[in-house]
Amino acid sequence: MSNLIVIRAFLDLDSAQEAEVRAGVITRLLTPYGVAEIVYSRKYKKIPEYYEVLIELRSQTHPKTAFTTVMDCLGEGWSIQSDTEAIWNHGNGQAIFDELRWIGIEFIEVD
Repeated sequence: MSNLIVIRAFLDLDSAQEAEVRAGVITRLLTPYGVAEIVYSRKYKKIPEYYEVLIELRSQTHPKTAFTTVMDCLGEGWSIQSDTEAIWNHGNGQAIFDELRWIGIEFIEVD
């Protein structure tokens, strides 16, 4: 059984290149816990000064451990929505980048 954790992050940045660099840092941080892949990095239409980054982490780690590890890697001050979803908002705690404004993570169990 493997786990899929989807990480959606919004960053207040000046360029697509900066967003790609930050996405690369996140994937490298998550690599010890599975295979991390950038799905996309693009301008966020609703808030033009933000870039949206979507990363998928495929992990063989125990589900709770994988979920908690991702939260620990990205920041502190998470709002746990359910056993499979958590949200971090700017102002609720520290994150790995000052430019982060919002992060959502979702855990999906894959057979």
